[in-house]
Amino acid sequence: MAFCCERPVVSLADPGDTDTFIVEVFEPRPSFEEMVRFQSWGSDASQKMREAMARKRCAVSWVQLVADQRGFLALLKFHHEVQLGDAKKAAKVILRCLPEEQHRAVQQDLRPLDEVDRDRLAEWMTIESLQPKGQKRKRPEEEEPQPSNKQARHAKVARLVAEGVTKAPTLEEYMAQGSSDEETDTELERPRLMLTDGASSAAVAPLNYDDPASVWEHRVKTEATIVVAEAGTRPEALKFIRCHREDRRQILLQSRVRKEFETPTLLSVVRVAMQLAKTEAMPGVGKHGRRSEFMERCSTALAALNPNAEGVVTSLPTREQALIRSAMGGEGPPYEGCFSEQCLDKEPSWTEGNLSLPDEPQLVLSRCTRCNMPKSYGRAFSTRALVYVFDPKGRPFNDPNRQ
Repeated sequence: MAFCCERPVVSLADPGDTDTFIVEVFEPRPSFEEMVRFQSWGSDASQKMREAMARKRCAVSWVQLVADQRGFLALLKFHHEVQLGDAKKAAKVILRCLPEEQHRAVQQDLRPLDEVDRDRLAEWMTIESLQPKGQKRKRPEEEEPQPSNKQARHAKVARLVAEGVTKAPTLEEYMAQGSSDEETDTELERPRLMLTDGASSAAVAPLNYDDPASVWEHRVKTEATIVVAEAGTRPEALKFIRCHREDRRQILLQSRVRKEFETPTLLSVVRVAMQLAKTEAMPGVGKHGRRSEFMERCSTALAALNPNAEGVVTSLPTREQALIRSAMGGEGPPYEGCFSEQCLDKEPSWTEGNLSLPDEPQLVLSRCTRCNMPKSYGRAFSTRALVYVFDPKGRPFNDPNRQ
C-alpha cells in the first residue's frame, strides 16, 4: 500500500480507441485503520494479478486498485483497443483477488474510462496537494513578537471551547479560515513530517490546529488517494472517451453546474450545457443535436440540482427566455424558434397580430403557426387604456371578451 504521489495524466482518446476501463468496486472510502489492515491483502493481490497477467496472450498491460476520496476503484489498461465484453472477460480473470461480492460488481459495472471519470481522477488528493502552509519563522529576540490574526483566532476559539460557548471547528471550517488569511512576505518553514508508509502510524491522531504537520498528517490519512494494489507497467497517460450514455452525461452536466453555481436555474444549466457542447463533451443544438433532447437534458439536471427551480422554459419570464435564446445561439445569433416541446426541432414559423386599440401605437404579438404559443408570453404591454398581460394561449388576462 502506498500513497499516490501524483495525479495520473488523462487525455482524450481518438474516436473508437478504447483501451482503459474503470469500475467502482464499492463506496464509501474505508477508514485509514481499515486500509492499514489491507496491506497484507494488497501485497497478495498484487502478486496474484501479476501471475494472471503473465499468461500467454494476456491483453492487460496494467491494473491498479485505488482508494480515493469517494470509494474504491479498479483501473485496467490494455495493450490495444478492446470491446467491453472482452474487457470484462479479462477483468474477471485478473481481479479474482477481490472478494466474491466485489468481483460480481466488476462483471456488472466495468465501463470505458469517460469524461466523468477523468474529472474524478483530476481531483485525486496527493501528499503534496494536501500540504498546508508552514509556520512563520521566529523573529529576532530583540523584536517583541505580536500575535498574528490566525494565532489570535486560535486563542479565542480555544477559550470559547473551554468555556463551552462554542464547539471546536471542523477541518473544513479551519481550512476555509486559513485560506482567507492575508499573504505575507515572511518565509515559511516546511512541515516537519514527511509522510511515507513507514512514517505513518495506523491510528488517525486528533487534530492539532496549531501544528501544520499534524493537520497535514490527518488530511493525508483521511483524504489522500492510496494505491492498495498494482501490477504491470504504469502508463505515462490514460485515455478517456466522451460520455455516450445519457446517465453519464447527466452526471457530467450536474457536476459541472455544481462547480459554477450554488443555486442553479434553467438559464445557468443551459449555459453550462452549451459550454460542454462547444467542447463536444455532449450533443448541442446544432446540426447533429436536437433542441428538444437538449432542453430535456437541462430540465432533468435542474430537477436534480434545484427541485424548486422552474424547469419549463415556456413558464419563465420573457426576459429569462430571451437570455436562454441567446445562450442556445452560442457564438451565433440567438435561437428564434418556439419553445414548445413539439416545435423545438422545427423551423421557426410565426404569425403576427395587432392587439392595439384604435388610435393607439401598434401592439404586435407573435404566435407560433403550429402550436399557437405566443413568443412574448409573460410580457406586459401598457397602453393609455389598459395593461395587457398574456396567458400561454396569447389571450390577455384582462380582455373583457376572454371566456
